[in-house]
This record gives sequence, C-alpha cells and structure tokens, in this order.
Amino acid sequence: MTQETSEWVLLRQFSNPAVARMTVDFLRDSGIRFELRGDTPDVVPSLYTPIDIRIVVPAEEFEAAREALDAFTAEPALETPFRSVIPPEARDDGAPMPVAKKHGAFGFVLAFLGLVLPPLGGAGHFYAHHNVTGLVLCVANVASVAALLLLPGFPIALHVAIVLADALFAFSAVKRYTNEAIPSRGEQTVLGLGLVAVAGIVTFLYTGFFGR
Repeated sequence: MTQETSEWVLLRQFSNPAVARMTVDFLRDSGIRFELRGDTPDVVPSLYTPIDIRIVVPAEEFEAAREALDAFTAEPALETPFRSVIPPEARDDGAPMPVAKKHGAFGFVLAFLGLVLPPLGGAGHFYAHHNVTGLVLCVANVASVAALLLLPGFPIALHVAIVLADALFAFSAVKRYTNEAIPSRGEQTVLGLGLVAVAGIVTFLYTGFFGR
C-alpha cells in the first residue's frame, strides 16, 4: 500500500489505451510504484469521447521511474548480422550517404551485352543510374533487332551503332553519377533520343559508303 502522505506527480499521459497498457505492464514488472488517474487502459476508444489516461508516481521516485521509462521507449540500436552497432552517421536518417564507386570501363563493357541480348541494351547507362536514357537505348536496341529480323535488307549497323553509343557515353554517365549530377528525367530522355539519332546518322553514312 502507498503512504497517504506521498506526493504524486505525473509521469506520463496517454490518449492511446494500447500504449498505456504496455507502459503499465512495464512499470509493474519493474517494481515501480505508480497509480492510474483518469481513464484506465481498458477503456474502449471512441470517436466522440477523448481518452485521458495518466500515470503518476511518488515524487521521490519520479527520476528513477522516468529514466526506466525512457530506456523502455528508447529506439533500439541498429545492428547488422555478425557486425557491431551501426554508427549514427550511417543510419538512414536523412543524412547524405557516400556514393558507391563505379567505373566507366565497367559500364563500357556492360553496354556490349546489348549485342547478344537486345533487352540488355542501355546496360552501360543503367549501370550509371541514368535509367531513363538506358530505357530509351534499350527500346531502340530491341526495335532495331526486330526490324533486322522482319525487314529484309535492314542494316545491322544500326543495332551495332546503338550499342556503341551506349558504351562510349557510359564513361561520361558514370562521371556524372560520381559527381552526383545525374540529369533529370527530361534531360535523360533528350540524351537518349539524341544518342539514337546519332546512331541513325552514323548508320546512314556507313551504309551509304559500305552498304549493309
């Protein structure tokens, strides 16, 4: 039983019965003296009646109860398997994260996957996170292969030129990614269409001199 002469002070106030119930269970399991004022945690929430659940503790035990409750409600530290706690600066809390290192040469090599697997056209730009440009190149690459299969005499040079455009410009795309200067979606669309146009011009000039 609590002493009648004790001064009781407010520890927490709740409008959510579920949260209040968890707090009450924690205080009870921790052996902390407390009393409930206002509504009880068993109250049924209503749209029209506000809920006021208050937990009070003896004034002389307030600091100990507050510290225990703060520890109970503290956000748990983030951990990774087989590693130590993630430092605060590495958490996903809005702070800028370091840019993953990428290499233009690798983007250059990836681009040539489009020669044997048309749906992988634009891989060099996808690697550099220029996804819209990569998509434009991918669609153009697939379309050129489809035309090559369906239209007699269609130049294979266009298919090759699109892949080369992806490969050669992958270097600058990776550089922009590293500098955190990736163009907007609109700019990437224009860039992709421009590369396809250049590939078309090169194909026209090539076929004009050398045929298919």
